[in-house]
Amino acid sequence: MNQAGQTELSWRESFKIFVQPKVLAMLLLGFSAGLPILLIFHLYPCGCVKPVWNVTP
Repeated sequence: MNQAGQTELSWRESFKIFVQPKVLAMLLLGFSAGLPILLIFHLYPCGCVKPVWNVTP
């Protein structure tokens, strides 16, 4: 027990929280939502991806 009266979890017990189906689904959804942003901002400056939008006035 620590000073706050809570028991400390081992690494294995802590990891069990993240392998629950609901948590894995949320991690997958978060990753898939951020992937297009990552691809746009990292591939556009190198010239690998041409913009679809017109930015000239």
